Parts: sequence; C-alpha cells; structure tokens
Amino acid sequence: ISLANEMAQNVDQFTGLLEAMEKLIDLRLRQLPARDPNPAVPEVKAESSEVSIDALSRAIIAFTYAPDNNQTFDVWYGRYKTTFLNDGKNLTADARVRLLLRKLDSAAYSRYANLLRPTDPATLSFEENIRRLTKLFGKGESLFSLRRRCLQLVMNELDDWTTHGGLVNTLCEDFKLGECTSD
Repeated sequence: ISLANEMAQNVDQFTGLLEAMEKLIDLRLRQLPARDPNPAVPEVKAESSEVSIDALSRAIIAFTYAPDNNQTFDVWYGRYKTTFLNDGKNLTADARVRLLLRKLDSAAYSRYANLLRPTDPATLSFEENIRRLTKLFGKGESLFSLRRRCLQLVMNELDDWTTHGGLVNTLCEDFKLGECTSD
C-alpha cells in the first residue's frame, strides 16, 4: 500500500512539474520579439553557384598523385565523379572546371599547367581536362605489365578472401580483356 501511495505522489509531482514547464515555455514565447515577415533590411544572399562551389569543395578531398599507392587521377575522379556531375549539375561549365582545378594539390596543378603551356587549363572544357588529367596522372605501368601482373597473381597468405577478391577485380579490370586480340 505504501508503494501505491508513493507512486501516486510521484505522479502528482510529475504532473505539477509539467504544468510549471508549460507555463514557463508560454512565458518565454511571449517574451520573444515578434518576427516581421517583411523585414526592413533585405537578406543578402550569395550567388548560388558560388555557394555550391564552396559546399562541393568541402565534400571533395584534394587530388595527390601517388601511383605507388594507387592514388591516380582515374581512381580519384571515380570516387568524386557523381559529386561533380550530379551534385554540381547546376554549376556553369566554367565553375565546374574551376572546382576541378581547385582540387588538384599544388604539385599536381603545377605539373599539369606546365604541360599545357601556353594554354591555360581553365580555358579547356571540363571533359577535356578530365581526359588530359587521366592521361597525365594515370597508372605508370604499360598494358603489357598490367596483364602480366594479373596473370601472375597469387593470393597472399595474410590477405582474407574479400581483400584478394578486390585485388583480382582491379587487376582483371586493368587487364582490358575486351581489347585482347589473338596477336
């Protein structure tokens, strides 16, 4: 019986607290200044494409060329292709090129810009920049070497099946079986 009395007291206390909180919330809401739907000072909005460039730039890490660690342009672009094409679909062609060039680290940009001299990379189309960057910062191995490495692949004792399967998939893709001829 004492437990039932104690629970009833707790319920009464809880109900009292809820009522007090509701009154406090109502009081605070009345103290807030009323919002004018047409403020005297217009809101300043940044150009939407510039905001998009900054937001997209934060979502994309900078490209660093390190072919020994499989950090090639085609791998990097494969990761961010949808960001450029889908999330950046409202960007102008020039803005998309600026974003791409902005995401090259200084060494990669310098190497790329020096290769194109006297042409400025910003004057090329997005697709042309992608094509040239893929060629310049691609894998440094010949197709023959890639095929040889694929055919000589043996599972490392320390790898699990998932890791080995990923390596097999990568090497088989690099093999380019569809381009093989009997010669």
